[in-house]
Amino acid sequence: MKKISIILLILNVNLIFAQQIFPLNASKIDYSNGDYYKDLDGELNQYIGTWKGTWKGTWKGKILYLQLRKVKKRFTMSNGNYFDSDQIVAERKIIS
Repeated sequence: MKKISIILLILNVNLIFAQQIFPLNASKIDYSNGDYYKDLDGELNQYIGTWKGTWKGTWKGKILYLQLRKVKKRFTMSNGNYFDSDQIVAERKIIS
């Protein structure tokens, strides 16, 4: 009986401190410490990849490459609380 009580106590503690997962478009104003705003619907997937563009006018002939990828980023507040969110990160390369 004592073992069962200990196991139930451990499970309850894990559930209390479990991370809450919300969609990206949920309000981040009332977040709890450790919340995760995840790309549940694949909204960011359409932007992932390498994009190529060319300039006209003054910058004529230059080619811009943007590589976009999705990452999980942690935002820490001044009071020590934090939340995680999926974000798009870009790396660029310009060729003359």
